[in-house]
Amino acid sequence: MDVFKQFIKILLGLKPNTDYTVSYYWTMPNTYTTANNNVYHGMVAAGNEYTAIGVANSNKLGGTYGVPKYPEAGVWKKDTFTFNTGDLSAVKLFIYYDSSGDALYLDDFTIFETPEPLSVSVESGIDAGYITNEGNVYTAVPYDGNEFLGWYNADGLVSAELTYDFKDLGGAITAKFKNNSIFESPSFELNSVGTTYQYHEHSADKDGWYISADWGSAKVVNSVANSGSNALAIFGRYQLIYTNILGLKPNTNYTVSYYWMMNESYTAENNNTFNGMIIGSTEHNSIGDAYRNSIASTYGVHNIEGGIWQKDTVTFNTGDLSAVRLFLEYGSANATLYIDDFTVYEIPENLYDYDADLNSNKFANFGAVNITEVNTDESETETLGNKVYKMDTSADFAAGYTSDTMFLTAGKRYDVSLYFKVADGHSMLTATDAKQYITFFMQKSLTDSANIQLEEAYTVTRNSINGAKVIYATNTDEFSIDKTQVVDENGATQWQKITASFTPATNTTAVFAIRPNAAGTVYFDQLKVTSAQNAIDEVQSALSVVGTAIRTNGKQALRFKSSIDKTAISKLYFDTYELVEYGSVAIKTSYLGDNELVMGSYTQEDGTEQESHKGAAYIKDDRNIIFADKGSTIHFTAALTGISEENYNTAYSVRTYAVLQRPDGSTFTIYNNETVTATVYDIAVLAYNATGDKDGYAESADVREYLFTNIIDKADFEKFPNDGFKVK
Repeated sequence: MDVFKQFIKILLGLKPNTDYTVSYYWTMPNTYTTANNNVYHGMVAAGNEYTAIGVANSNKLGGTYGVPKYPEAGVWKKDTFTFNTGDLSAVKLFIYYDSSGDALYLDDFTIFETPEPLSVSVESGIDAGYITNEGNVYTAVPYDGNEFLGWYNADGLVSAELTYDFKDLGGAITAKFKNNSIFESPSFELNSVGTTYQYHEHSADKDGWYISADWGSAKVVNSVANSGSNALAIFGRYQLIYTNILGLKPNTNYTVSYYWMMNESYTAENNNTFNGMIIGSTEHNSIGDAYRNSIASTYGVHNIEGGIWQKDTVTFNTGDLSAVRLFLEYGSANATLYIDDFTVYEIPENLYDYDADLNSNKFANFGAVNITEVNTDESETETLGNKVYKMDTSADFAAGYTSDTMFLTAGKRYDVSLYFKVADGHSMLTATDAKQYITFFMQKSLTDSANIQLEEAYTVTRNSINGAKVIYATNTDEFSIDKTQVVDENGATQWQKITASFTPATNTTAVFAIRPNAAGTVYFDQLKVTSAQNAIDEVQSALSVVGTAIRTNGKQALRFKSSIDKTAISKLYFDTYELVEYGSVAIKTSYLGDNELVMGSYTQEDGTEQESHKGAAYIKDDRNIIFADKGSTIHFTAALTGISEENYNTAYSVRTYAVLQRPDGSTFTIYNNETVTATVYDIAVLAYNATGDKDGYAESADVREYLFTNIIDKADFEKFPNDGFKVK
């Protein structure tokens, strides 16, 4: 470019009323001097009708034009600005500079639609978690017992990762949580600041917070908080603050957790005290009664460090109660006790699924035990992934156990599976040692977390060992295994899978333990414990009826469209069950009475029996009729044919089913949770009137004519008792 020149670039194809960002680098070969007068003035974006920098600058959309910028020889500098197109779809960019002879160089010229500013928040109305950030890196923190569902924008899920870098993303981002807490607002964020809780006579059916003595009070404040903005502040001298926890399930495990802080440390003079929580029935009003009859507690002296948030947590089982009372005991003449992030949630069955390729630090030790993850080649297997667990014991009767606790429900069947092998040439393979066996067992909760003592409630049959026989046993009558470790001709052991089932007689907690009775090395992997009922629930939720229609091509039919999730087909809880059949079962609705729809017969008022009709879409090794494959689901239909005109206004009910086969070959049938009812006439009318892109209707003119002529116009609203339909 020569002296006092402008360079014009036309940008076409822009969106009206849209923000764009222009970015580029510029340099000149020589530094400014009064002799060369090298000066760069910047850029202007203006309408397409302008031709000169002065007029364009007076009407600019945006730009960097202004105070002269003096170059440094060969040094690249960046210019960037944003403009809005308004009603334009094309603009001109004017670049202006002065020089007595030097050129102006431009590079890395970009223009892009400007992203919206980033705005990150928690989903409105749900106090189930909070977010923290460093710059554009945000972390979602769910409160105890809650779940993080993901980061969402207007287009849907952005990421399910707890921590996400939004550096290249603008607009409104929402962190969504699932609130599993019994309390609506565990962090008091939904409570108005200044909300006050006063002394109240004990009442078993009131929720909220109450003070047990008339000299105290509590209120929601926003001056101090563990998370968010709000917390509950408790004032006054020695007292109890309590709340009733209502709406609990009997015989169910729950966890209570909260953070607490006092604004002054304990001294002998102020005697600040906090003794934690006691959980009991709602009939107890005093700390003494509550403590003597507590269901669970953390009662005891709590170390007071002024200004430091500390956590208190406890797990309890409701037994036959549907409500409990929780006391907090606090004492101080002047200090304030703060409570925040108070959660009460049901503990899901924490079932084990341990694979060395996926889990680390999942096992604890009792005695001289060391459990590590090792490469598969060390354990000489090609079937269990890249890693397996290796358990080395240097003393007899040492044991390893799961560091996670599982909560077991009375009367529910649980299934266990595990792969293991003994190290080749290990002394446990010696036939002369009567202690040579390994015990795998479920154990009740550990007696003392500081000094682990494995319970001796299990029994082991000390069978005489023949060759390389290993005996397994457990601590319950329902759960016992007796298998032989397979040994090849060279004396090396092979990987072996063991499975077992058990049904607890009472609600309990448990860990899974592995105990060789002699020092040595054992490999194991893929420890899985699951509930048989959970497998049934999974299949039930995978089955659904998704719609209805009238089939007009071929034989007329009332169609019920159903789907099944592919995960239910591919695998059911480590091969505990096999899906061998699924389809639909149907019946005339009036035949059901007050009964749910299943396969079988229904006795009518006149004593006759009416059978439900079954149509199988899938039968193992026989048929697999797919209406549509939607990627994650397979769709199939139940077509009710042979429905006469007299029954066009008769209701029919359809439900999907699945047949599962147990390892012993026996089968049982489960059904989805919803029964769908429809009539031929109602579905025909819906299809006839449905709007769409075919001259304003969803169906073509030929289909609509068929529906009107063959169904709607012929429907007889007198209800007849005959059935006459079939399911295909």
